[in-house]
Amino acid sequence: MAALITFLGMLGLTRGTLINAWVAALDRWLGWFAPVVPLTMLVGAVAFGRRRLGIPWQIPWVRVVALEISFFALMGVLALAADYSLAESESGKGGGLIGWGVGSLVGGVLGRWGGLAVLVAILGGAVILAVRQGGWSLPSVRRRGDEQEWLPEAEPLAALTSPAVAERAEKPASPPPKAATTRARPAAPARAASRPRGERDRRLPPSDLLDRIEARRVTGREIQQMANAIERTLADFGIPARVVRKRGEPRQA
Repeated sequence: MAALITFLGMLGLTRGTLINAWVAALDRWLGWFAPVVPLTMLVGAVAFGRRRLGIPWQIPWVRVVALEISFFALMGVLALAADYSLAESESGKGGGLIGWGVGSLVGGVLGRWGGLAVLVAILGGAVILAVRQGGWSLPSVRRRGDEQEWLPEAEPLAALTSPAVAERAEKPASPPPKAATTRARPAAPARAASRPRGERDRRLPPSDLLDRIEARRVTGREIQQMANAIERTLADFGIPARVVRKRGEPRQA
């Protein structure tokens, strides 16, 4: 969206305080290379969208750096070749203030023509490096083994298409035989048959186990402890309570 607004602002189709200031800053600093900014923003948006969709994109960073160097070198070449002044570069001619700065820096050290020759050499080398590098390509997702589609062998296919197989397919399948309805009676366990009828299984607990419990009367001290425990438990939950009567076992009120 920002790239589209910037591009429309450069064409004069969109007006606004922020847009006009943004477009004027691009023209001042980049000059004729200002459209590179919305194009870069568009490429970044596409790369971000592909990443959100899970589509990998291999970016050749060597080519990106080479293109940036070539752009800066071309800005300096235009500034030195046309001999633009600071006012002309600031108005948007050539490579803008950046191109004038690059040309002035190199030309101030090597002279106008020497700096121009050096910038042209840098421009040519950067372009050659960008062209020789790999392009914007997607990494190979499929493996080499997956390129060949699997096909069954010819002999099984020929066997399937034989007349005997076709005749079998035309004949209706016979219903499966019914299972026998008689079921064998389960055999009785051997241990139960061998054990006498009146003898009790030794693995079971004795029948008088509960009769061994001795009756014990609760003391008054234990009843008072239970009453105190009930009051403390209710108090922890914010319920004021007090045991007022105890008969066999305490009751709360």
